[in-house]
This record gives sequence, structure tokens and C-alpha cells, in this order.
Amino acid sequence: MNPESFALVRQKLGEWRRGGTVSPYLLRQLIEKSAWWYDHPQSPTRAPRHADRLAKGLDGLEIQFGANYFLVESALNRCERSIIDALQRAEASNELIDGKALRRKLIIDICVSVADYSHEEFWGGYPIDDNGFMHFGTQAISISDFVSEIWKLASLRSVCGP
Repeated sequence: MNPESFALVRQKLGEWRRGGTVSPYLLRQLIEKSAWWYDHPQSPTRAPRHADRLAKGLDGLEIQFGANYFLVESALNRCERSIIDALQRAEASNELIDGKALRRKLIIDICVSVADYSHEEFWGGYPIDDNGFMHFGTQAISISDFVSEIWKLASLRSVCGP
């Protein structure tokens, strides 16, 4: 395994924070790429302007969807920790990261980052439909879009196997 590839991922992860806090631009980007108006009259349509609704909450920046909150900053923090853990294991063994296992872990990290009206996170995670969406009424977050954007932003392609 190429040590420069591991260094690139660490560098990209470091860019996610400015002065110790997550870049709001990064969180906006994740929502712009993953938010959908699922029950649009013609067909499901991307809803990038949901990023305009990011607001400071108990767990960092979040978006309220009806009685629920998607804890966007919390999701990113969890994903970052999972990536760092996988990266450390891969570096120690001098092997590629198991890409499938990491994707499964990131999906869990995202699904457990939803809270109800009282800001209690859903035990066991928020449900995902057969198409990979977490639905909040007529709005939805595409889990695969969210994970793909994280994958890209962290340059994980260079260190992950299938």
C-alpha cells in the first residue's frame, strides 16, 4: 500500500475542520448532494436548497424535517471517526481498507444521526427504504449520495478495496 495515499486521506480529513470546528461549507455540500424532494409531482427531485435550512442545534448543525432532526454535523463526525479507525487498521496491516465494510459503517453512522422532536436519537437508527432513502414526510436524504460525497471529499478511492 502506498503511504502517500494514506497521507492524502489524512490531509483531506484535516481540511474538514477549520480552527477545530467542522466547516459549515462542507455540511452544506453534503446536504446539497443528498437532499431530495421525494414526492415531487413529476418524480423525485434533488433539493439542494435544504442546505439553506442548516441551523445550530444541540449536536451541531442540523436540519429540521417536521418533528425530526437530521443531525448533519453529528453524522459527519461519526463518519470521520469511522474513516480514521479504518485508516489506522489499514496502515497497521499495510493493506487496503475494506471498502464494503466501511460503506456499511458509514451508513450506520448516518442513520443513527437522526433525532426526534425532543432531540433523542432514534434507538437502532432511522429507517431506510428499499431505495436507500431516509424519509421525512415528502423530503428525504439519499444515504448513497451522502456516502458517495464523503467518499469523494476524503479521497477514499485511493485507499479502499472493493
